Amino acid sequence: MASPQQEAGGAQGDSGALGDSGALGDSGALGDSGAQVTPPPPMVTACDADGGLGPIGVWQQIWLPQSFLPDPKLETSSVAVDPYDKAVYVAAGSYTNGGNSGTGIYRSSDCGASFQLASTGMGSTQVASGDPWVLRVNASVPGTIDLVLGYGAPGGLYESTDRGADWSQLDISPWEPTNMPLTPQALGVSPSSDQTMALSFHDDCTSPYNALCFGVTTNGGAAWTAINGPTLGTSGWQEAASLSILADNTLLYLGASSGTVSYSNDNGNTWSTPTFATASGGTVTPAIGESYGGSTYFGPDGTLYLGTASGIFRSSGTSLGTQWTQLMNSPNADCLIDDGTYLYASDTWAGNGQYGNGDGQVFWRAPLSDLTSWTQMTSPDSPRGSYEFAYDKIHHIVYSANMIGGLWRLVTQ
Repeated sequence: MASPQQEAGGAQGDSGALGDSGALGDSGALGDSGAQVTPPPPMVTACDADGGLGPIGVWQQIWLPQSFLPDPKLETSSVAVDPYDKAVYVAAGSYTNGGNSGTGIYRSSDCGASFQLASTGMGSTQVASGDPWVLRVNASVPGTIDLVLGYGAPGGLYESTDRGADWSQLDISPWEPTNMPLTPQALGVSPSSDQTMALSFHDDCTSPYNALCFGVTTNGGAAWTAINGPTLGTSGWQEAASLSILADNTLLYLGASSGTVSYSNDNGNTWSTPTFATASGGTVTPAIGESYGGSTYFGPDGTLYLGTASGIFRSSGTSLGTQWTQLMNSPNADCLIDDGTYLYASDTWAGNGQYGNGDGQVFWRAPLSDLTSWTQMTSPDSPRGSYEFAYDKIHHIVYSANMIGGLWRLVTQ
């Protein structure tokens, strides 16, 4: 495997759905109304199937930005896999609030054996100037990548349509005064339409909207409108709060600093508080962790999972998002993903380094067939748990962006 120093010259998270029907703020009906984009040809992906990826079931650290860039405060917060050609994208930024340095977007076409800088064209200086809070590859428009950039010069929502080479900043808050563009924070994407997305902000909105408002788009980011967020337990934006789209016109908001969970199935016109039950049937108020990438995850059968600092909860059927039951024996978690056999979980704060508060063993898994049987996976010590997972279902690889711990890889079969 080439070293990061040799490679230097060469983001999943949440899932959800504002859906395909119904009104959304002032934007009319929801649906796939984005312009057609001619996709770039697929990359040639060459992954060594004869053992070069490392042993099955063993976590490996494969990318560490501090080893080839001078800023010691860089942390790997984003990773994504392109479902079109299985390229892996990763980015890091400074952990200092207001940090103004980052790596830009790196790409691997060999399952993480080597990485090359992808963001070399238009907008590359901007996307390397801040903290990459969310990185998402569009599953239905090949070559399209969205990046939520915190801070930076300037921060905002950036998009590439050529596999990360060129980047343009999207106008995500046209309803705000021109001298007060809002900074995005968490990105929710519809599981039924990648053209439908919702953003929470790292700023307060202004009248006539609530201080906590969200931006929504039904055409892949070409146009945005605002809807009101909840007023339950909060009067404005909250640090590291996340936003998920669950179904048609349905949102779930996780307020990390207030500890509130809010649900709306009418595009933000009304909000309510879901109910949470322990595995034994008692009531509980879960502790909400901090995750810009979001802590909800849809399993293969449509069950919705939620990682919290009080364990993992699930919701399904007609009560999706409104009634939650704790998984017995489940660990605290901020990030979740599955490989078709196991559900994997990680607590962002379980590391033993910068801001970590654990023993360095940060990964857990349970069989999807028995989600009460959780096992803490043995791995080299990591200073932080996962901030964002991604999965390559062709090569059976789970990737994990572990902040100050860099990028990790697990070959699952």
